[in-house]
This record gives sequence, structure tokens and C-alpha cells, in this order.
Amino acid sequence: MNIPTQTIIQLKLLGFPPTDIRRAVQKLAGVKQRQIADALNTSRENINAHINGRRRNQRVQEGIAAALGVPVDELFPENGQDGQKSN
Repeated sequence: MNIPTQTIIQLKLLGFPPTDIRRAVQKLAGVKQRQIADALNTSRENINAHINGRRRNQRVQEGIAAALGVPVDELFPENGQDGQKSN
């Protein structure tokens, strides 16, 4: 299921922090963290850490965004222009 970008924008306008938006989008998409982890050949714990903002890795973030059907920059806006921390 693709989540419309409009939904993410509305959540942002309501003041939801990025981590809450990512969790909401995951639930709306009906995709389990284990499914994303399996597709990316990583652990569920790693996916959880990315969704909760404790880790930043571009490949993993792009995989999560693709699995949820949303643009990576909408799902991980805190990355900004200054690059990414690798974990």
C-alpha cells in the first residue's frame, strides 16, 4: 500500500515528531518491521532503531521508505543537507 504524501504532510502540520510519523506510516501501510528487515537482510532491531531515530544509514532508510511506499526525504526529514551518520 502506498501512503499518500498528503498524509505525512498532515501529520507534520499537526505537530507529530518524525519518529511518530514513521510509526504511523508503518501501521497504515500494514508492513511489519520483520518484513522490512528480511527484505534488507538486516535485523528487526536495526529497522526499529532507524524508525525511532537512533540510527541513520542511507541504504536502510531508503529501504524502509521503499517498503512503506513513501519518499525517503518525507519519512526521514531530519537528514537535511548535511549528510548522514553511519551506523
